Amino acid sequence: MRSGEAKNLFTLVILSFNLDDSIVFLLKFKAHPFCEYIGKKPGRIYLEKNKIHFNKTKDEKLFLDLALLSSCKDIDGESILKNFDSFMRYVTKLDTDSAVEVFRKSHEQKVFPRLGYGSNESSSGHGLKSEYFREPFEILKSQPDYEDFLYGNIFTVTLVKEYGEDANTDLLLNLSIRELSEYTEKAAREFNLDTRNLSAKVWDRKLNNWVLANDITVVLTEGTEDDYRLLIPNEVLLEKLPYSTKNFILKIMYVSEKSKRKNLTQDIFLKEIMAKYGSNNNYIVDILREYPDFILEYIKRYSSEQFIKTYKRQQDEKIK
Repeated sequence: MRSGEAKNLFTLVILSFNLDDSIVFLLKFKAHPFCEYIGKKPGRIYLEKNKIHFNKTKDEKLFLDLALLSSCKDIDGESILKNFDSFMRYVTKLDTDSAVEVFRKSHEQKVFPRLGYGSNESSSGHGLKSEYFREPFEILKSQPDYEDFLYGNIFTVTLVKEYGEDANTDLLLNLSIRELSEYTEKAAREFNLDTRNLSAKVWDRKLNNWVLANDITVVLTEGTEDDYRLLIPNEVLLEKLPYSTKNFILKIMYVSEKSKRKNLTQDIFLKEIMAKYGSNNNYIVDILREYPDFILEYIKRYSSEQFIKTYKRQQDEKIK
């Protein structure tokens, strides 16, 4: 051990004085926080247990965002981003019905962490209807810069009816299974957790398809006898996504319209949309067709890593 490392590990204060011709040494010993790393290999990054999200016996209303996943240092975020890009490039080459089927195959799997609404509370990829997907998907594909619309996967949550934060989380988990398995295996090794290997579908970037993997590492959920699932870092989880159809309308279109109509309120604006279009999603599709730059502005703003991390920090502070 180098001398500098020794100084970092311990603070040692030696006081001495004479008492009855004897020299008494009083030692004040204080352990440094780095003591927990004694015996671990230098240069290797270790996980912190309090930063791991351990599964509960029931689903928790927590959701995923691509920017947080791809920037997380404890998992291979770069690989997850490549999976996502590969998936989206493949899907946009398909006809609409085939694309819907690919999205449907990204539903919840047994190895998933317990996140989202649960099967009885909200629709997921299973319920994605072709008619909801068709028009926005086809308009998007007709845009010369359509790949810009796919960044961050915000377009599905914002543009496709009934495709919300739960279905979005299912898709991102499916595209992250291999990387989360590696993370789970590392956590299990460091904290001596009960593990087993299960099968799950994973996205294969070379084949552009879902394939079955039989070596997905999962850990036993505390309080259960046979519920083994993937672990996930706390830092990638959100209680609520910042983007949605209604959020786009109020943050982009309402602000634009209010600059021309000073007395316009949000409530009046939303009622006008319902009266003319019948639903927020029909209005969004019209905006995508006529004014796609509004959508693009929203996607770029709300999918930026800086924005999402600030939003995540504000959520965490409210919990405290």
